[in-house]
Parts: sequence; structure tokens; C-alpha cells
Amino acid sequence: MPLLPALLAGVHLAGLLLFLNPRLPLTVGSLASAGLVYGLLLAPVSLATHLAVARFRGVPPRRLLPWSVTAVALAGALGDWVNASHYSLYLPAGINLQLLKTALWLSAGALLMFYTALLHTSHRRRYGVRSRLFLVLVALGTVYAMFDRRTNFRPLVSDPPRLVTTAREGSPRLAVVGLSTATLDAVLPLAEQGKLPFFATFLESGARARLGSLAPTRPSALWATLATGRWPFRHGLEAERLHSVPWLRGSDLRLLPVAIGFEHWGLPGARTRPVAARDREVSPLWTTLRALGWPAAALGFSAALDGLAGAAEPSPAGVSPAERELEALGLPALARALGADRRRLAQARQQLARADGPEALFVRLDGLESASIASFGGFAAAQFEGDRSGRVRRAADALAAYYGGLDGELAELWGALAEPRLLVVVSPYGIEAPTDLGRILLDLADRPRLGGSVEGGPDGLLLARGDGVRRGVQVPGASIADAVPTLLYALGLPIARDLDGKVLAVAFEPALLQRRPLTFVPSYEGLVATAALSAP
Repeated sequence: MPLLPALLAGVHLAGLLLFLNPRLPLTVGSLASAGLVYGLLLAPVSLATHLAVARFRGVPPRRLLPWSVTAVALAGALGDWVNASHYSLYLPAGINLQLLKTALWLSAGALLMFYTALLHTSHRRRYGVRSRLFLVLVALGTVYAMFDRRTNFRPLVSDPPRLVTTAREGSPRLAVVGLSTATLDAVLPLAEQGKLPFFATFLESGARARLGSLAPTRPSALWATLATGRWPFRHGLEAERLHSVPWLRGSDLRLLPVAIGFEHWGLPGARTRPVAARDREVSPLWTTLRALGWPAAALGFSAALDGLAGAAEPSPAGVSPAERELEALGLPALARALGADRRRLAQARQQLARADGPEALFVRLDGLESASIASFGGFAAAQFEGDRSGRVRRAADALAAYYGGLDGELAELWGALAEPRLLVVVSPYGIEAPTDLGRILLDLADRPRLGGSVEGGPDGLLLARGDGVRRGVQVPGASIADAVPTLLYALGLPIARDLDGKVLAVAFEPALLQRRPLTFVPSYEGLVATAALSAP
């Protein structure tokens, strides 16, 4: 008897897995095999729970069956609600809506079973044939509702991408610097205090925007959205690692249910691998530019986004004052991270200095993320709450030193760009101080809130300075998907209609907007595919 609730739970868990991975084909066989695997995994838990509760209540285990089936339906509904909310921005709108409808049907079924079990328990009535049949039909109905809602999802089928031709207009030389966890919450106060002179000039003579990010924060997915202009379910890089299981044939699992340790117990026999370039379904901007005949280079991005080996990084001259300050603060790891970022920017300047250098250069720096996670809480406490305790000040000084080191390097990069030029600093996600439960726990333990967190999808940023950019403007309502359309417009190229973002027109001077109207093409993907086939 305890095996029945386990099997029902297994089927619902398998269904949730198929909802979260809509590329997997849904068949009766796949649902049955996955449900059986999870049913067997959950059977010991079900058996132990039934025996323990039956012994405590002094009733036969079979008497608990209606309640356990009700609990399974309720847990399935709760799991669907939670995962639909958690992955709302990572799932196609159609599949997310079907998952919410499934949660609603499971909630209704759980309510009916709860009412039936409550009546029989409170009146000490035996379950007759009709009551048992009713419970069985409702339980099967929850399975049918899940299967029916999943099969009702019909992914949009895009037309085959068509080749496009573009007229090349005079455009600025472009440098895009990606800074993980860069945030206006740090840049603005430090620039106002005179600690970031280049950023201060950047803010005065350029445009700035807070970029709405996605939660949960998955760096591979967010960087891919920033680079491709598509949401995660379209570019295919939703996760850091992919899982292939023998009992669920089809594409690899990309999203896993929100459950404690699911990756460790919920994937028996799975083969796990890092996300790779073959998993990406659309092209990053620099690949598109190469296909259009523009010299473009990308440094520091993952193999899944670029797949090209970069040249050896030159060593910058000497040790920067910011690195020495981090060493003096007792933070050698952050000093080394800043040194790695300086080497990457030195490599970028070296490429720009070549006669055959790129006209569009994309650089990703990850060192700031280590500094932000280690010290943003202390920085926020010192800047916004007036906390002057020793450890808080040390954390604030460390983050300020790191931003100061980047400030000088970006000033040199700006000087290395030939006219006409455009420099963009962008981050797909920011950083925030401990909030809610984390903050309460630190306060109860009388510990300073030194660290920062990226988990809630804090806003990233976009700073742009150069030819055609409006001075001192703040752009409202921007998201990370808007970066690619905006850069295409800045380069004088048509906007692909298959992008998910929009052009941040407010960031550009009115004269440029009048001279260069928005133009569109269906897609650049056909051109990229043709260029890839013709490459030696």
C-alpha cells in the first residue's frame, strides 16, 4: 500500500521535470519510466513515514492511504506553483502557463481528497466502494491533468532564417567591457566622492541605465542573454551544467526542480557535463558581426558563447596602487583577481593597437564578482547606514579599491580607442546586501553584514560614452535583452526582429535618431549559418 503514494509522487515529479525541460518529448513511455524511477526512489520514504505515523496513531497503515495520497497531490501542486514562479523568466510563456494550470488542477484535486478523508476520519466511517473509487478517480485525474496540460504546449515554430544584406554606414569603433556584479549602487556614490574619476566623466558625458536582470541568477544564462539578445529558453544556455539520464531519452536536462539536493538524489545514473557551444541555439553579437564582415573579437567569454581560444595575456607594467591597497588590507586573492582583470584589459588594448585590430571588441572581466560577494554588504552598511566599525570599513575600502583599479584601466582603454569611438560598460546582474532572513540571522548572531548576494537577480548596469550618445541621460525601463539591439543601432545596422529586446533610443542624441531611423531585418541567423558552412 505505501508504494502507491510513492508511485503517484514519482509520476508528478517526472511530469514536473518534463515541464521544466520542454525540449524533451512527452510520451506515455517516458512519463511511465521516469515515474517508476522516482516512485522506487521515494518508496522507502513512503514506507517509513506510513509505519511511523501508523504506530504513533495506533491505526493500520492502510487507513492512512487517503491522507498520504492527498499529501502527494498537495505537494505536487505546491511544487508546480513554486517552480512556475522560480523559473518564470526561464521558461517559454506557453509552458509556464500550462504548468500554472496544472498546479491549479492539482490543488483542486487535493482539496477534494482532503475533504473526503476529513469526513471519514472525523466521523470514524469506513471507506466504502464509492469513496475508494472516488479517491482513485481523483488521483488518476491529477495525473491526467498533468499529462494533458503538458501535451497542450505547442512550441512556436520559427520560419527558417533568411539571408540578409546590410549597407555599412560609418560607425564608431566599439569596445564593450562586461563587469560581473557591477552596479550603480556602488559606481554612483564612489564617483560622487571623487574615487572614480573616469566613471564620473563617463556618467557626465554618457548615458546610464539599470538593466533589469533575471532570477534565479545563473551566470551562463544571463551572459548569454546579454550577448545574444534572447531570453534563456531561446538561446539554450539556461544552466551551468546539463544532465543526460538513460531512463529519459531526448535532449539533456537543463532545469531541475527546486528541491533539496535534487541534483544529488534525483538523477540516478545521470551523466553531467558543462554547457558547451553545441548547446547554444543562437549566435552572440560578435559572431553576427563576423558573419557581416566586421572584424570582431571576444575575450574572456566562456567556450559556450565563443569557443575561440584567446591569445596569451600580456602582463601589465608593475603592480597597480589598487593591488597594493588590497594587499595591505590582507586580501591577496582580490589583488590577484584585479591583476587578472588588468591583464585582460592590457590584451584588449594590445588588440586595438594593431593595424588589423578589431573594429568591435568584447571583453568580459569576472574579478569584480569576487570582490562584491566578499564585501558589498560592508560597503552598503558604510555608505548608506553610516556604520564605521572596523570590519565594515575594511570591506568598504576593499570594494572601493577594486573599483578604483578598474577605473584607471578603463580610462586607458578609452584612450586606446580610435575616433570615432564608443565605449560600453555592461553587467548582466548586480549585487545586493543581505536582506530578509539572511540579514536577520546575521543580526541575531551579532555579525557584521559584510558579504553580498547575487541570488535575487539584482539589476545590472549599462554605461555608454562616445559618438552619438546623449550626455548625462538616465535610460528608464531597460533590461539585459536590450543590449544587443542597442549596440546594433549604434553600429548603424538593422535590428533583427527575432531579438527579444528593444533599442534604448533615449540613450542617443536626437540628431542621430533623426539621421538614422530604425530599420529591421527578419534575422541574422541564416547569415551566420552560411558563414559557418563556408568557413575553412
